[in-house]
Amino acid sequence: MTIRRMLLPLLRLLASMHILVVGLLVLAGLTVWGTLYQVDHGLQAAQDRFFSSWFVLVGGVLPLPGTKTVLWALALNLLAAFLVRFRYRPSQFGLVVTHLGLVLYLVGAYVTYHHAEEGQLTLMEGESGTVAIAPREWEVALWKEDEKGSITVQAIDFTSLVPGKEVAFPTFGVSLRLHEVFPNAALSRRGTAKELRPLPLTEDPSDNRPGFSALLEGGGAGEQRELLLSAEQGEVPLGEGGQLVAALRQRRLPLPFTLTLFDFRKVEHLGTSMARSFESRVTVRSGELEREVLISMNNPLRHGEYTLFQSSYGAERDGRESSTFTVVRNRGKYLPYLASMVTILGLLLHFGIMVVRFTRRSKASEVTP
Repeated sequence: MTIRRMLLPLLRLLASMHILVVGLLVLAGLTVWGTLYQVDHGLQAAQDRFFSSWFVLVGGVLPLPGTKTVLWALALNLLAAFLVRFRYRPSQFGLVVTHLGLVLYLVGAYVTYHHAEEGQLTLMEGESGTVAIAPREWEVALWKEDEKGSITVQAIDFTSLVPGKEVAFPTFGVSLRLHEVFPNAALSRRGTAKELRPLPLTEDPSDNRPGFSALLEGGGAGEQRELLLSAEQGEVPLGEGGQLVAALRQRRLPLPFTLTLFDFRKVEHLGTSMARSFESRVTVRSGELEREVLISMNNPLRHGEYTLFQSSYGAERDGRESSTFTVVRNRGKYLPYLASMVTILGLLLHFGIMVVRFTRRSKASEVTP
């Protein structure tokens, strides 16, 4: 029995129209459910539960397929259908283009999930911000301020730290020879010395507090010395004078514009304190251009590769309100638009070809005695 004959039953099963129809219905249901869930629990919670998970637990017991599972099932279904059902003819050119559009949809989802950058920006009314913070990602940052007040920063992802590896910061002539690296650890003292005590990873990655120990070399730090850096420490001066500073901090995402929040508005359900909707009036300033924008739950701000969603809100005791935006930098943001255009073009070509064929057959039947 050949490999093709062995795989053919499996491919036919994967190419089933039932998988396609059920997958699309489940995907639509997850989209609606996740959107409604976002109203009361925020954008990040909705993403975690519905759009970034393999399974969704209903009532904490019944597992249903999550968005990741459905998208992979649809991708396999599309590939299997192409291998099993497709027989190329000129009359099927429109269908080929249509399926290419569907492939682009899936490619766009893959690029967004694996390569998009995401952070959060929280502003009080009247405040401005130019940097978003990724609460679940960490970086080792070194910076130095010169006499004019200009700050030079170099940062590397914490995930790139490996025990025994040497990490260089050429901007400052500093290198770290890593000893121990902990994704989650508590900083404690033993006498006059500090040490890191490893801890189990938490369910919510934003609650982890990483740390590492390393041998510090160069950068005006004098001779080699041991360095212990923890997310609990904050800023740590390196060398004499304290001009060079290091920190293990949540990753920063600089924005190419300045966002200013000048009004936040929340509408509650009648007779309750539960939010029905909330929105922020902001000013976006990029260079000499400035514009006023309203950001709400279903009306994000788009600026180049960046999209800002209304995520959550807060209030201080003095009555001042704050607004939290989820900032997404997606280099593949135009792929869904391209996929839509290709899919529509394919459908138009297919129906156009069908109309031409039908017209020709009708004329041929009229000529035939």
